[in-house]
Amino acid sequence: MDFDAKILDSFAGTSLLVLGDMVADEYVTGVTSRISREAPVLIVKETGREQRPGGAARHDYRGTKGNPTGAGSYIPERQDSNLI
Repeated sequence: MDFDAKILDSFAGTSLLVLGDMVADEYVTGVTSRISREAPVLIVKETGREQRPGGAARHDYRGTKGNPTGAGSYIPERQDSNLI
């Protein structure tokens, strides 16, 4: 067992408070059709979209093996913002 695994195992059965920004990471998948002529930017046809916990929410989610217990406040940046 390596050193990192020993450290992680030492937290088994303990409570841990995670403080930080709880955000949603959004991943967009697609197929590249071409490169833009105006700028070196790929033109992508979207084929899928997925949201996952990000920031402090990611560590809360992973640390509790998918059973998060975190709390936070939500301030929408855009009217169409999503909340996980």
